[in-house]
Amino acid sequence: MRSVLVTFAGGAAANNLVSSLRRSPLALRIVGTHADRFLLARSTADRNYVVPPLEAGAAHLEALRAIIVREAIDLVIPSEHAEIPVFSSTCDRLGAHMLLPFHRTVEVCRDRHAVARLLRAGGIPAPETHVIEALDAVPELFSRFKHADQLECRSRWEACGRCSLTVRRPGQAAFWAAYCQEMRGMPAGCLMLSDYLPGRSYALQSLWSDGDLILAKACEWQEPGVTFAPGGAPADARPPGPAGPFARSAQTTAILGRAVDAPVPAGICMAAVRVLDRHANGLFCVELKEDRDGVPCVTDIHVGTFFAFTPLFDGIGRHNMADLYVRLALGEEVSVAAEERLNDIGAGESYLIRDFDGKPLLLPAAEIARRYTELSQEEIRQILERHETGREK
Repeated sequence: MRSVLVTFAGGAAANNLVSSLRRSPLALRIVGTHADRFLLARSTADRNYVVPPLEAGAAHLEALRAIIVREAIDLVIPSEHAEIPVFSSTCDRLGAHMLLPFHRTVEVCRDRHAVARLLRAGGIPAPETHVIEALDAVPELFSRFKHADQLECRSRWEACGRCSLTVRRPGQAAFWAAYCQEMRGMPAGCLMLSDYLPGRSYALQSLWSDGDLILAKACEWQEPGVTFAPGGAPADARPPGPAGPFARSAQTTAILGRAVDAPVPAGICMAAVRVLDRHANGLFCVELKEDRDGVPCVTDIHVGTFFAFTPLFDGIGRHNMADLYVRLALGEEVSVAAEERLNDIGAGESYLIRDFDGKPLLLPAAEIARRYTELSQEEIRQILERHETGREK
């Protein structure tokens, strides 16, 4: 039996990851950690530990090391974006296996503006972006865009959905930047303007080993996302600090996803990862949105953690990515046929249905259809007519 430690246990991402790990044929004992004892009470791990918060720095890492020793942990799997910069620079001192990209890659991927510039320079579709360094510079920034009638004002730092706002005029963007600086303590340069992308949204989760793709699976979001703060706490946006950015950041969560074989978005994602790191290791989770011409553009690249909706990918097809991740991290040989690496979604349609307070539900399209009755307009008319006739009698 192997012992695996999952951080931020009790949160949706960690619990979903644990459910995927339970599907692995490996004998796994799962230990969870979290600084919030209330969220930890929701953990589905076999054993749980309260630890100092990530912001505590050395105290947090010392507690993890002690747990790793006590529980004979073989592998640590982070489930929070803010941990990745810390772990990628200290993983060799934790005393357990970790599977993470190089620290320099992690640092680049934290900055949406840097990622967009690198991708565009490499010929990869990505939205044009410009950092708002000063409020009086916003009108000039608008003039740089081909389509300035509608733009996105976003945080340049990874994993901060709450600072996103669609704007049509320079005054709106300047107001939003001023508000974020005054009310949320964001210094100048933390917000950026980028192209508005009105088309379909995709998310692709991929696993790599020294630049070789092991497996990738994609979904298309059918419903728009909604933004919430984990734990019910206000989620102010902050630039990166000693413990990493946005330890309790807001997240934008889409509520209905469909597993898809999407060759064009997949090809763009693979090319994007190789531009960022020719020796990519571990997880690269890419989000895309189509531009006005229908071209999928890379908007975000999250590295080192699974998507919170990983059950969609691990519950279909032949391969469980969480299982492959564990095997790869522990030095085992893994093999996926070339024709399955981008198209392992099984037969038929599968949907992931999510909600704030409910467990994600993965269902085939046929099963969804069996769970409801849909009345035609003619049936509705006949039912009401029979009802009225019965009342008259």
